[in-house]
Amino acid sequence: MNAKNKQIMIKKAVFNPLMIWLGIAPGLLIFILFRLVPSIGTVIFSLTDIRQTPGNAVHFVGLENYMDIMTLNMRDFGNALIRTGIFTGLVTIVQTALALFIAVILNMKSIKGKTFYRTVVFLPVILGVTVCGLAFKLFFSVDGPAAWFLHLFGQSSTFFGDRNVALYLVIFCQIWFNVGSEMIIFLAGLQNVAPELIEAARIDGASDWKVFWHVSIPQIVSVVAVNLMMCLIGSLSAYQIILVTTKGNEWTKTLSMMIFGIAFNVGDAGKSNAGRQGYASALQVMLFLIILVVTLITQKIQNKVEEKEGIR
Repeated sequence: MNAKNKQIMIKKAVFNPLMIWLGIAPGLLIFILFRLVPSIGTVIFSLTDIRQTPGNAVHFVGLENYMDIMTLNMRDFGNALIRTGIFTGLVTIVQTALALFIAVILNMKSIKGKTFYRTVVFLPVILGVTVCGLAFKLFFSVDGPAAWFLHLFGQSSTFFGDRNVALYLVIFCQIWFNVGSEMIIFLAGLQNVAPELIEAARIDGASDWKVFWHVSIPQIVSVVAVNLMMCLIGSLSAYQIILVTTKGNEWTKTLSMMIFGIAFNVGDAGKSNAGRQGYASALQVMLFLIILVVTLITQKIQNKVEEKEGIR
């Protein structure tokens, strides 16, 4: 058998449709069981009056849950939506900018101990959301280090119980927890920037800022877009940090936390509409639609930017 025939046989074996399906079957099965089926179930539950209490009869109510959201509970839903917008906007902007700044600093050849600093920034991701949230909760407790520091200046605050600062403390905690993940992605992108382009720009007399803005950034546009997309989606659906630090009190009840609170009778959201899992499912569907719209808009902007930069 000559080499050409061997190559043909290898191609047929590799691109055999049966082998391709066998290869993707495990991942596809996991996606169907743990993503697609629960998603379809959520839509179905949103059209019923299913509750947390077992044994209750479940009735089909059509769009009644959605009507309740837009009429009876419109104010609560609107406030949660505003808090979600503030939370998502600040986290996305600050976290992405901070991660990029840290990545640029830790990508410099002149910086010593880069491995140590990268580990420190990434450490919250390793510790997990519960540990980070509890650490913040203890630090900003009424008798914690932050309260002691304020007392030195004759000031006081309830921190997570203060309507003026609670949401921003949660935002700060969310950024601290996730900035390491974005930093790693930015570092990977920056390290793939062609060094000859940077050297050519410096030979032409470009400053470090111009090299970064006109050479590095265009080369990592896709990386920036990926981080922004992940941060947007993650922020819109984030509730873990809020659950651990405040249990979704009145000042930190975002839409995702409102959904969790109603479904499982937790926090401020659990006081009203407690255990109405059908109602919570309707809220989840609305959150999904919001995320879908935001994702499509972001993707469209990304495509235009990449076309402008000549990446597509």
